[in-house]
Amino acid sequence: MNTEQLLHNISYCSELLAYLATILFYTRRQSVVSFILLLLMSMIFITETLGKFKSVFPAFHNIFIVQNVEMLIEILLFLLVYHFSVRGLFLKRTIKVMIIIYILVAVCATLIWQPLDQMFPTYSLVTGGIFILVAIQLYFYEGIKNMQEQSFYKSYLFYISIGLFIFYANEMPVMTLFNYFLQNNTSVDKIMFIFNLKLIVSTIFYSLYSFGILWTTKK
Repeated sequence: MNTEQLLHNISYCSELLAYLATILFYTRRQSVVSFILLLLMSMIFITETLGKFKSVFPAFHNIFIVQNVEMLIEILLFLLVYHFSVRGLFLKRTIKVMIIIYILVAVCATLIWQPLDQMFPTYSLVTGGIFILVAIQLYFYEGIKNMQEQSFYKSYLFYISIGLFIFYANEMPVMTLFNYFLQNNTSVDKIMFIFNLKLIVSTIFYSLYSFGILWTTKK
C-alpha cells in the first residue's frame, strides 16, 4: 500500500467515524442543526463511498460531477448550520445575506463560467469558503462575548469550527491549484503532493468533528 492509498483509507475512516458520530448526535439531540449535520454527513459519506468504490457503482461513472455538486451543497449546509447556531439577530441576518450571495454566485458560475462536468467550481468554492470562514468568526465572536453565560469550549460546534476553519483555509487554494493543473493537463504524479495534503487536512477536520460531538454528548 502506497502513501496515497494509506492517506485515502485513513481519511475515509475518519469520515465514517464522523458519520456515525452524527447519527448518534441526532438520536440524542434532535434539532434543526443536528438534522442539517445528519443530512450533510450522509451526503458526504455517500459521495466519498461512490468515489472510493466507483468500480462497484457503474451507474455513477461520472463521479466528477457528483463530487462537484456535493461540494456546492456542502458549503450551503455549513452556512445554514451557523445561521441556526448564532443567536444574535444581526449575525443571523449577516449569514443569511452570505447564503443568498453564495447561491447566486454558484448558479451563475455553474451556468456561465465553470460547468460542473468540465472543471472544479472554484469560483463558488472560494466565495463559499470565504463566507464559511466569516461565519465561523462570527460564531466565535458571539461565543467569546457570552462566555460568562456558558462554557464555550464545551460546545460540539466549537471543535467542529476549528477543524472546519483549517479545512476551508486549505481547501480554497488547493482546489484552485487542482483546476489550474486540470486545465493544463498536468500529470497526476506532479500534483500528488497537493492531493495528499488535502487528505491530511480532511482527516484533521473529521477527527475534530468526531471528537467535538462524542466528547460533548458522552453523558
